[in-house]
Amino acid sequence: MPPPTTFVDSLQEIILPLLHDPDLSINYAASITGMSTRTLQRYLAQSGITYAQLIDQIRFDRARELMQDANVQLGAIAEALGYANQSYFTRAFKCWSGFSPREFRQTFIAWNQPH
Repeated sequence: MPPPTTFVDSLQEIILPLLHDPDLSINYAASITGMSTRTLQRYLAQSGITYAQLIDQIRFDRARELMQDANVQLGAIAEALGYANQSYFTRAFKCWSGFSPREFRQTFIAWNQPH
């Protein structure tokens, strides 16, 4: 994986291992990066993204990675991403992709089968 090149890339690297925490607030992110919440918000705004959008993008990217392994259950993916239960994860994933996690996984597996 290449080193981060932007502020958002760097922040994503910091947040990724913390996704399992359901209370991954902007205040917490600001404290672990050593800046005030307002400063973090300003940096994100300059990058054209909100904190909520950033967290959603990180979760969506990680969910797609984890779903590539058919042996990883959706409940385990939801937990790893900080969702209280699988139904919240399913709802969020459908908003992100237009597919339920099961539909996405079935399609992904079908696309990656040798022909």
